[in-house]
Amino acid sequence: MRSMHSVTVVACLALAPALHAASAPPIRLEPFMGRALIVHATIGGHPGVFMFDSGGGVSNITPSFAAQIGCKPWGQISGFQMSGQRLDMQRCDNVSVQIGPYQARRETIGVFDMDRFLPTGSTERVDGTLGLDIFDGKVLRFSYADRTLTVLDKAAADALSKRGGAMPIHVVRDAEGLALTVNLPVHTESGTAWFEMDSGNTSPFLLVGKHLAGSFNLQDDPKSKQTLKAALAGGQPIEGSAKVLDLTLDGNLGTTFLSRYDITLDLANQRAWVVPGKGANVTTAPKPISE
Repeated sequence: MRSMHSVTVVACLALAPALHAASAPPIRLEPFMGRALIVHATIGGHPGVFMFDSGGGVSNITPSFAAQIGCKPWGQISGFQMSGQRLDMQRCDNVSVQIGPYQARRETIGVFDMDRFLPTGSTERVDGTLGLDIFDGKVLRFSYADRTLTVLDKAAADALSKRGGAMPIHVVRDAEGLALTVNLPVHTESGTAWFEMDSGNTSPFLLVGKHLAGSFNLQDDPKSKQTLKAALAGGQPIEGSAKVLDLTLDGNLGTTFLSRYDITLDLANQRAWVVPGKGANVTTAPKPISE
């Protein structure tokens, strides 16, 4: 196991300007139904509005949008929610995606009816969900506070690498390798836990798998009002209301966490830089953590 140097909050703030450097204009995100985010994108040559969900795994479009782009959905993609519930969707292949200045072509994109996850009677509609798989292999900065996604070019990514301060991440590929989510390392006295970075979790809770309740001095009770006090492997503090649930993963860091930090992901090299976001009140200096 390699040793990781502590990254204090002061060091994070000093590093922040370098993390924000990039040549391409940022992709703008907009609020949706409270704390969720949407993005305008053109898929298969047709414009639409899509939810941005970093924990979604497989980007998808609705059946009606698939019809617009001339795709006849076929086959099946199967995955699982963090609660263990299975989700199946059909697929479209060889689809072009443009989000602001960023362009990509996806070998496969899911087809899924989002309406079942929207509140009953809601007039809000989206044409699908876009996740981190759209940016596979790229260096991507996500600022929930600033509501931006920025794809760094090679020069900006190289400059960032020279500054150091990165922490390892797990790039998780479920659904037979089609999905892409990111887990961040969280320190426990027992070892390193891995919590999913999930902008789709708009609840006020940091979610902890019941199998790790003891490692965080929490009760295995989903109804208890509890507070999680922890830190990322780089030392950045995590604190907030916690809910202990029966999860298939160690934990989940939703918008309560993401609103405090800007996160730059190097998806090709499985590492990340985490710095306090715009207006974040992150003042606790972390203790050195080694792995």
